[in-house]
Amino acid sequence: MRRPGIVTAALLVAALVAPACSLMGDDRRSSSGRSRDAGDWTTIAERSIDFSREQETIEIASERRFQALRFEVKGGPVHIASMVVTFGDGSTFSPQLRSDFAEGTESRAIDLPGEGRRIQRIDLTCRSTSKREGRAVVRILAR
Repeated sequence: MRRPGIVTAALLVAALVAPACSLMGDDRRSSSGRSRDAGDWTTIAERSIDFSREQETIEIASERRFQALRFEVKGGPVHIASMVVTFGDGSTFSPQLRSDFAEGTESRAIDLPGEGRRIQRIDLTCRSTSKREGRAVVRILAR
């Protein structure tokens, strides 16, 4: 007679825990294309990265002020050795990034110093790590 009580208790716990687990999603984009975390992300640049290219300077033509950056990798894996963000006032910020990103992944949100900064350019030291595919696309988003 104890088994129905255990099964009922397990089902009750599962029913209470399941909705909470669905709210704890990772920082991936939903099927609608919008990020699930707080704030709206805007694409500010997109670059094709090949196997031989190491340094990429991306000019940002926006007067908006941003608080965070992240990037998505499509088309192939990418190794990012460093990133230097130059702000409108000429100051720079270099987050610790040295990482390999598989195709279809994205970085964590990288908080920018200050309350909101205009980005003049982003210098990336990166390369595609797939000799077979050769090119990858890095999309930089900001909020």
